Parts: sequence; C-alpha cells; structure tokens
Amino acid sequence: MQAGSFGVGGPFIALLREPKLAHQAYAMATYFREASGRGPKLTEFVILLAARDWTPQFKWTAHYSRALKLGLTEETVNAIAEGRRPPNLPNDEELIYDFWTELSRNKSVSEATYERAIQKFGEPGW
Repeated sequence: MQAGSFGVGGPFIALLREPKLAHQAYAMATYFREASGRGPKLTEFVILLAARDWTPQFKWTAHYSRALKLGLTEETVNAIAEGRRPPNLPNDEELIYDFWTELSRNKSVSEATYERAIQKFGEPGW
C-alpha cells in the first residue's frame, strides 16, 4: 500500500492490523481507480460526489487535487464542494452526476438512468 498511488493513511491505517484484508482492499481500490469502465477521472468524480454527500473531510481533501490533475474542471469541483449541480458538464460527467444523485437521494436509480449508464459504460462499469 505504501508504494501504491494512495499510500497508508486515513482509513487505511486500520488495515495495518489485518494484512490479508489490507491486500484485498488495496486490490479493490486499485481496480476502481485503474480498471473500471469509468476511468480514473470519472472515478474521482464519483468519489468527490460521495465525499460531499457523506461529508468525510479526509476523503474530500485526499481526492480534491487528484480530481483536478485528472481533468475535472475547477468549476465542477467547486460546484460539488458547494453542494450545487456543476454547470456545463460533459455527457459522461452529467450521466454520473444524475446516477449518483438519484442513488443518493432515492436509494435507487430509475430505469431510464440505469439504461443510459449501461449504454454508455456497459454492465461491468456499474
């Protein structure tokens, strides 16, 4: 984990007492960052949306600069920070925003939004 892209800090410190679980958590986090159908920029987008909804400041701080580095605009990141819908979203970010918002607020996603997501990203991307 120390050699990886996110190191040992924050919630990962607790995993140091469980090396097998730490290895599995690292593998899962690496998959979501590097191998999911969304790609790293959109993965960071989802992380920031979750961080604002659930308010873990550590998570927001840890991912803020990474999201900008990977191509999210400052306008988008600032809107998320303020709890607003970001203006002028590209289609892929708009779809993810809609999906996340429905899931977060309704605890479910409409059939129409789900179908849009599957058409755009495929089943493994979700």
